[in-house]
Amino acid sequence: MSHPEPISASGRRLVFVAAVIAALITACGTVPESPPATMPSSEISLDGESEATNQLQAGERHQLESRLDSGSVVSNGSRIATRSSDGSIVVLDMSGNPTLTITDSSRFAAECGLNMVRTADYTDQLLTLTIDATPAAGITPATNKAHLYATDARTGAALWDTVLPGSDGNATAYCAAKEYLSSLRTTSDGRWIVGTYPQEHATVIDSSTGQAKEIAGVIGVTGGALFASTYDGDEITFLDPATGAVTGTTDDPTLVRNRRTVAIPGTTRVLASDSLGRLTALELPSARSAWKVQIPPASSTTFNHADEVNGLVDIFMFDGGAPRATNGTVYAIDRVGRVVWRQPVSAVCGVMAGKVIVTVNFQLAILDGSSGEQLSYKSDVATCPQLLGNGYVLDGGEIERLF
Repeated sequence: MSHPEPISASGRRLVFVAAVIAALITACGTVPESPPATMPSSEISLDGESEATNQLQAGERHQLESRLDSGSVVSNGSRIATRSSDGSIVVLDMSGNPTLTITDSSRFAAECGLNMVRTADYTDQLLTLTIDATPAAGITPATNKAHLYATDARTGAALWDTVLPGSDGNATAYCAAKEYLSSLRTTSDGRWIVGTYPQEHATVIDSSTGQAKEIAGVIGVTGGALFASTYDGDEITFLDPATGAVTGTTDDPTLVRNRRTVAIPGTTRVLASDSLGRLTALELPSARSAWKVQIPPASSTTFNHADEVNGLVDIFMFDGGAPRATNGTVYAIDRVGRVVWRQPVSAVCGVMAGKVIVTVNFQLAILDGSSGEQLSYKSDVATCPQLLGNGYVLDGGEIERLF
């Protein structure tokens, strides 16, 4: 491993872009202006905040009363939410201790999944979905509409609900394979919740009121902006989520070809990458190019997340093919495009608490985010577990604290 010259303290503000799988996304937001209504107490069971006690220590595992299926578990690094065998939604602290049970099935459908986002005042919003079906009545055709609900994951209070615009006649698509809820992301200021499923349009939802609108052509959300492709695909435009107005346009090939960007936290920039190892930082809202850098190319690149961790941008260049000891190289790049460290790995699982979780040599390794040095490893884990945040993972249906 090569070691670059030390970076000055004044320049050590870094950002990370993690690839291969998306890491957990924590975002800020706004608070509802009036107190929300609360569901009937018979449908809510508060088990008490247990985060101060019974916490797991590093290396410990927690055997839950019922096994957690990684396909139905969401976490934002503060709480875990899952669906129990009886159909209710259970919220747990990070050590797996139940804190809340919600049995009001009118607010969620099992086939639609669930999601959780965090607002600026640290309110965790549990997002669920139902399909409102109205049968045909004579000459009046049947209707099906997707209905989104937000619930306070700490208290069980109902925050807001909204019928998603454009869902009539296509509502079941919003539940298919739980795609819609899993696509929901917040803008960096937390004011807007954005869903980009079905493709090529977005539902933009005010996180404090639930008021929703549709914006056509949108293919993603990055930082505080939406981005969309032009009809011929030769340009990418950035949009204001509040109005849908275009704020900037770029024809940079690294973005046009890959059609994906990630925000660089702590800045007003986003980063675009292509499979030839070309990286471009774009300044928003103008989409002006701030810098470009070429790193050694690979056959393909998975590039989908950014986190601020000790000041670097983490890019994984994937060589393709079946899993092997190393499938590519992870590059840590500072905010002006300099490669600070690099490490051959098989896959990047994600980023937690200033550390990069990777698989390499058919083992799980934990790297220091600032230097790339290995802090620890697990020889009995060959694939990426589901990262829950703050050092916790879900592995084999059990919660484990890695560090």
